[in-house]
Amino acid sequence: MNKRKKIILIVALITIVAVIGIFSYFCIKNIRNSDIEKNNTNKSENIRTSQLYNKIEESKEITFKKTLDENNKIIIVLKDNNGYKEVISNGNVRKYVVKDGDTYYLDESNKKYYKYQSNDMILTEIKEQFEELNQERFSIGKEKIQGKTYNYEEISECQSFLMNDEISVNNLEYAKTRLYYDNENLVYIKTIVGENEEIIKVEISYKNVDDKYFNIPEDYKNGRQ
Repeated sequence: MNKRKKIILIVALITIVAVIGIFSYFCIKNIRNSDIEKNNTNKSENIRTSQLYNKIEESKEITFKKTLDENNKIIIVLKDNNGYKEVISNGNVRKYVVKDGDTYYLDESNKKYYKYQSNDMILTEIKEQFEELNQERFSIGKEKIQGKTYNYEEISECQSFLMNDEISVNNLEYAKTRLYYDNENLVYIKTIVGENEEIIKVEISYKNVDDKYFNIPEDYKNGRQ
């Protein structure tokens, strides 16, 4: 092989290596950009629960209602340092009022109240539930409920919103919770535990809380006297 052919061969090899190097660079760059774009998309779709938690944390007035059916509901109403909780379980109603740092259980059948001093856990119940979720990582998806498709965020090993304790599990590996959003509004929560599942309707509002929720009826007597 003469000198001229050697030079041509060397130039050709250098050219081939350069082309391979440039091609590899752009392939890797495109993959990285795709991953970044995918991560950013996941983040943008995965912040609804975090935004909801922030809104709940900052709100001075909130009404939070969970409905399994007409005989099973939970309503929590908060305004400043006052709270009201109504639990309807299998048609039986229990009501609680929080004021001045104390909780009052209202016994409607006997028109009595029972005071539990230095107990205001109802005031932080909603915040703590969503604070726990806010620290978890979500997977995302879409699902149709009653004919409409919603975006959901799913949390593994979670059954915090379960209303029917009879289907709860001891091993949280078999539990997961999905929060369904209509735009930025939480509308349903589904808890999947093993082969069972429970779906509840959620309604949240942040204004116009009536102070009457926090009143102890005048005709109620102290049940401890």
